[in-house]
Amino acid sequence: MTKFSRVGFLINSLRSGGAETVFLNELTHLGGLGVDAVCITLTGLSNQWLIDHKANICLHPRQLVELDRIKKISLTNVYHCFDSNGEVSLKTAFKLAQYIKSSGITCLYTTLDSSIKIGLLAKLFYGDFRLIVREARIYSQKPIYLKLLDRTLCQLVDQYVAVSYAVSESMPLKIRAGSGRVSVLKNGVRTKMQRSDYGLPVVNLVTVASLREVKRIDLVIKAFGYLSDLYPKLNLLIIGSGELEANLKRLSHVQPGAHRIQFLGLLTGEQIEWVYRRPSVFVLASDSEGCPNALLEAMAHALPCVGSN
Repeated sequence: MTKFSRVGFLINSLRSGGAETVFLNELTHLGGLGVDAVCITLTGLSNQWLIDHKANICLHPRQLVELDRIKKISLTNVYHCFDSNGEVSLKTAFKLAQYIKSSGITCLYTTLDSSIKIGLLAKLFYGDFRLIVREARIYSQKPIYLKLLDRTLCQLVDQYVAVSYAVSESMPLKIRAGSGRVSVLKNGVRTKMQRSDYGLPVVNLVTVASLREVKRIDLVIKAFGYLSDLYPKLNLLIIGSGELEANLKRLSHVQPGAHRIQFLGLLTGEQIEWVYRRPSVFVLASDSEGCPNALLEAMAHALPCVGSN
């Protein structure tokens, strides 16, 4: 990649999630190296992002306190495909292809199912750019239509980036064929984190996730209901937000020990670190994960971690 290259980062939206955070970290890093990069989204800015029109930047809520690591993206440098609901369509793919051609993008880097599909279809309309796909899902856990699309259009992908060796090894040989076609780039966390509460009784079960169906926070809440009588001083702390928040709160109200279930919403990195320093067990009950940031951060704090297989 030359310093004159223009890189497009294609993602579903700028909501607060692990993939979005990783993408913005990478985009910001490239920008710091002088690379011309643009963020492309399938939907508009979420209200979970704070927009400062005067300064012409958008800031993630978790980054407001972390001023030394704050990520800024110029609003003039965010292109939206303007799908009202982010659904995949040939119209959106054609619009993206036109934008890639007209704006001089030479490399498109994309992640998450919808954006990957749009990126593949856009290359059918206009193929004069490198397509790099970041894979974060175990292949066997993908829906059948995605598997068919991957196998049919995988030759359009110039490079795959898997977030873990497990993700890489799960990909079919047809996709992995070719020397160096699949690289493993693990999500990173700060390693200065540590705990100092060894030997103290556990007081919190902690889960950090967007409140979506795939994260299965409902299982965590029900499991806490079973444990609440056995451990009357145990609390469940749910960190994150999402479309299922109201439903999950209703579910928590009918569980034993409901008064010890707390929905903390979005927290800054410093606030999450404060929670992790308390005697806690981290729980991740997702149906599907590739290399979850929340789990890596909990492990960096030396928390005991319980996850779904």
